[in-house]
Parts: sequence; structure tokens; C-alpha cells
Amino acid sequence: MLVDARVGLVKNQDFIYERYIDRDACERLGHTPHCKVDFGFPDFIIDTKTSVTAGRRIANQTLRYLDHTNHLIRVTLRQRHRTEIVKSKQLTTMTVYEFIEQSDQYIGRSIPGDWIDQFKVYERESTARIQEALGDLED
Repeated sequence: MLVDARVGLVKNQDFIYERYIDRDACERLGHTPHCKVDFGFPDFIIDTKTSVTAGRRIANQTLRYLDHTNHLIRVTLRQRHRTEIVKSKQLTTMTVYEFIEQSDQYIGRSIPGDWIDQFKVYERESTARIQEALGDLED
């Protein structure tokens, strides 16, 4: 989506994708495991999740990422837009649909709306796979 020619961002130039960031800082901060971000921009990190739960692993990861940035954006399928301050830093949670609609505000580029339809298909297919797996467990 971000490297769609209509958006015009260049991987490894405008942002990093699925890469470890600042291993030395992770060592100094005692981060275990080291931080591997989904999308790293100069001024913020985007972390993608199917959903954000109250689990310890997600909370730990969020705090670790906030050690590396002043703004962490969590993009999910279901959690609605919410901004809060954690450790004196901004934590924004929003759906992928909200991110697409507000992309110009966050990445300075507009993501074409047809990506919303693609994510809706992904969401339906994922939900169906999960329900099928749960049905298999009940049998």
C-alpha cells in the first residue's frame, strides 16, 4: 500500500519496512527481543496488528517502541481512533481504514481509497479462516 506508485513513497528511502531499528539502543535499554518495526519513518513508527489486546506481549512491545520514537501509530483492523500519552509520548491507535483516509496527515501522501476495499476483503477472509479454525476445534 505505501509503495503503491500513486502514493510515491520509496522503501528504504522514505521509510524502513520490517527491519530492526537501532540495535545498540535496544541493548542499552535492555530490550528483549530487539525492536523490529513494521514501518519506521523519521518521525514515527507504524505498528500493524489485527487487533490490540491488553496482553503483556503487546504492552511490552508498545513500551519498547516508544523508547525509539515520540509517536507510535498502531494500525489495526478493528480498534477505532484513539490518541493517548504514554511515557510522555504520543500513542495513536486507529483502523487501517482510518489510516488510509487520514494518510495525508500522517505520511504527507494520500493513499488511494481502493485500498480500503482490499483490506475489507482481507478482513472478511481472515475472519472466515478464524471461525473455520474455531469450528474445527469444537468438533
